[in-house]
Amino acid sequence: KLRHFELLLRMRDEQGLLVQPAEFIPAAERFNLMPAVDRWVVRQACTKLAHRRGDLTRQDYTLAINISATTLNDEQFLDFVIREIDTADLRSALPTAGGLPSVVGSLSLGLTA
Repeated sequence: KLRHFELLLRMRDEQGLLVQPAEFIPAAERFNLMPAVDRWVVRQACTKLAHRRGDLTRQDYTLAINISATTLNDEQFLDFVIREIDTADLRSALPTAGGLPSVVGSLSLGLTA
């Protein structure tokens, strides 16, 4: 059975309390910080997946990462994602779909706005 996970971003304030996305994402968008946030999320996801590489063979699952519209319009973003996959050494199990990486081991990586 294929399991699906969605990576959700949360932030902590100065007191360590959780700040909901509705509270910090509008400010990040207003100050054009979302591309940096999106890249940080992708980098962290790839790094964590690399550390859990042995777990990837146990059961197939998909991981969705929501990406801002600004980032999706960035022509260099796909290259960034591919570089992060390579940096985390996740490409070895990547089959291709139309020449683009689509799966990391048994993990499907989906980017949605």
